[in-house]
Amino acid sequence: MGGTREHAREIQTMIGEVRNLATVLELFHLRDVKAWNDMVFISMGDQAHANRIKGGSTGGMVHLVSGPNSVDGWRTWKLKCHAIGSNDAEVQSILEAEDVNFRAHLLWAEIHGCRIGHPWWM
Repeated sequence: MGGTREHAREIQTMIGEVRNLATVLELFHLRDVKAWNDMVFISMGDQAHANRIKGGSTGGMVHLVSGPNSVDGWRTWKLKCHAIGSNDAEVQSILEAEDVNFRAHLLWAEIHGCRIGHPWWM
């Protein structure tokens, strides 16, 4: 990856966010993870449309880095109601969650010396 000023600004922004929202990491062994590339990255995004002052919307996200057993309970289903309205805020929150998921996935792969294009990356 070639470095640019935009990348440097993005890294500085991420460092600032980490400093402002510092938390204590708890690391523990996952029994179903035998190798670094057994890890599973799951991101979920949601939104509340026009719930802020002046009509702004709120987005939220949750990220899970876990072992392969976390996929067993994952499922989707058809919603009971037919969606007919605008989904701009919903799509935006999901897009942002996916963006963070991609970056976490990329960081994990780079920490372990994997290059983009490697079979695990796909």
